[in-house]
Amino acid sequence: MALCVTEANGAGVDSVEVGTASAPADAAVAIGAQAIASGNSSLAIGSQANAQNDGALAVGAGATAQGDSAVAVGLSSSAKGEGASAFGPYANAQAERATAVGLDASALGVDSVATGSGSMAANSAASAFGSQSTATSVGSTALGYVAQAGGANSLAAGAWASALADSSVALGSNTLVSGVGAIALGVAAQASGAYASAIGFGATAAGAGAIALGSNANASADNSVALGANASTTTDLSQSAFVPGGAGATPVAAPIATGEVSLGSANNESGLNNSFWTALALTAGIRQRLSG
Repeated sequence: MALCVTEANGAGVDSVEVGTASAPADAAVAIGAQAIASGNSSLAIGSQANAQNDGALAVGAGATAQGDSAVAVGLSSSAKGEGASAFGPYANAQAERATAVGLDASALGVDSVATGSGSMAANSAASAFGSQSTATSVGSTALGYVAQAGGANSLAAGAWASALADSSVALGSNTLVSGVGAIALGVAAQASGAYASAIGFGATAAGAGAIALGSNANASADNSVALGANASTTTDLSQSAFVPGGAGATPVAAPIATGEVSLGSANNESGLNNSFWTALALTAGIRQRLSG
């Protein structure tokens, strides 16, 4: 039996229509001006709310739930896809099992999640948590205000953190990672070299495979290591490799250095004894900065 507060308009079995709403499916409920509940057991409440598939739920003026068990709650919210959910004004979930929560949040990929005002998860299995956060590649995750995860399987955590390359990790506010597989950990740390690591406040690793460890440490050469606060790698690697005193003419290190290990910077060296560096040269064949 259909219950119609106003004149019936082809209501389905056990469905309810209120106002100029339409509930043509069975066990459907439509309430509000031009609301439509066209799926079995669907619910549409609000002016021009539209619940189109079985079990769909649309609540709010202009809300649209299109897909089995899709849910749209909020002014002009939209959930399109089986199991999609959109909560909040203008929230937008546009794929199967996508979830968007917050004003103008958008979850566009399958199994994506966007939570926070203006957040966006634009690809499959992407997750964005925080106002204005964005996760645009497959499996990417952005956590924090304006955090940005742009590479596949990347992670950006912290306000304004950015992980832009595939498999990159940026942890801390204002961190920036643009190298593939690179890691930046610490406020304002940056890693632009492929597989580079920058750890510490303001640390920078620009060379491929470089490591900067310490506050404002800077590893700019490939395969180099800057260790300690304000350490930097500045040695000219085109020069011949280091040969310890007393070694004579026999070379004991690689003829061409492929990296540098630096403690401190020019006029700001950190102390380690020469025996350490000699052993390092003998075993690794790399360039060292010696300090007295």
